[in-house]
Amino acid sequence: MVGTYAAMATPPDGYTILGIHPPQISAPLVNKDVTFDIKKDFVMLNLSVTSPSVVVVKKDSPWKTLEEFIADAKRNPKKFTYSSIGYGGTAHFSGELFKLNVGTDLSHVPMDGTAAAVTAVLGGHINVSFPEFGAVYKYLQAGSLRALAVMDKKRLRLFPDVPTTVEKGFPDLTTSSWGGYAVIVKTPKMAIEKLEKAFKEALRDKDVLEKFETTGWIVENLGSADAAKFIAKDQEDKIKVAKAVNMVPK
Repeated sequence: MVGTYAAMATPPDGYTILGIHPPQISAPLVNKDVTFDIKKDFVMLNLSVTSPSVVVVKKDSPWKTLEEFIADAKRNPKKFTYSSIGYGGTAHFSGELFKLNVGTDLSHVPMDGTAAAVTAVLGGHINVSFPEFGAVYKYLQAGSLRALAVMDKKRLRLFPDVPTTVEKGFPDLTTSSWGGYAVIVKTPKMAIEKLEKAFKEALRDKDVLEKFETTGWIVENLGSADAAKFIAKDQEDKIKVAKAVNMVPK
């Protein structure tokens, strides 16, 4: 929020670029003090990367499949917990979306950031979590976490054996984290077009693509118009979840 307000206070000359992530979309929905709206106050330059959320449990948990976990959770309402990076974060929305779609009643335990949320699962203090793949792929590689499903339409290239939630019969259970870039409204069209082109070229660079790939992020490289559509859809989805579970600004 601090960075967003700082960007809003700068001249609209194209020399200040704001990094955009899901919390800036969800912030107005969960924080009553937030006054910005990314869609109205900024112009997207590029939607650069995405990382689908993953349903993860501890490596030695009793659940080997998504079906096993769902069945157990339904038999024991409110017994199982899920961690997130905090109220209104991506993992919180992912967890609530999961509950809505599969009909389970998991208890939300907000933590102080991704590391804490994942560590709680690793330590067996929390049953399940829904972090983005980029945040946990090293744990999955090491075998300390087990992925029950990818919350997406397609499987992960690095973990092709992990099924998707869509495959498992939940077509609306898809969500991801993402990253993009924007400039303040009223930035000259010429500056926007020049920056849009620069981002497009940079995200085609072989070394850049390789670095993103090795950190578990999928390069999307969507230009200004498509990026705007992407975040509009993300905002729409989050509003639906917030209303459905009565997630209110605090």
